[in-house]
Amino acid sequence: MQLFDKLINPILNYGAEIWGFFQAIQIERVHLQFCKRLLGVKKSTQMISFNGELGRTPLLIRRGIIIIKYWFKILYSDENKYTNQIYKVMLNDITVLPTKRNWASQVKNALITTWILQCMVKPRSRRCRCVFYQSLSNG
Repeated sequence: MQLFDKLINPILNYGAEIWGFFQAIQIERVHLQFCKRLLGVKKSTQMISFNGELGRTPLLIRRGIIIIKYWFKILYSDENKYTNQIYKVMLNDITVLPTKRNWASQVKNALITTWILQCMVKPRSRRCRCVFYQSLSNG
């Protein structure tokens, strides 16, 4: 599993900071086939039955963590950096047009589903960082 995590996973999830919100069924399929071969089970065996056996989670969850870490990186970057400026434009867009869908709105939805929306309001607060890292250690 360490070989997969260190050699294959970075290739499969390259640039996931941006596109990682998508299901990427083909990537999940590669992960699933690797796990099945590792365990030597039939191709028809359900994933749920051995996810716990290997202590694995879907790669979508891992990509979610990558995205949130990248979001923190943007928040704490120099305000003159393009990524920070573009993020502020996206935030303004979703404030003016609440139905607008962009990267910032998807981060907001991810924060809502992980119970840490307060981080969107006060992202640089110590409490926000603690809640985020606590949620990583629990998940």
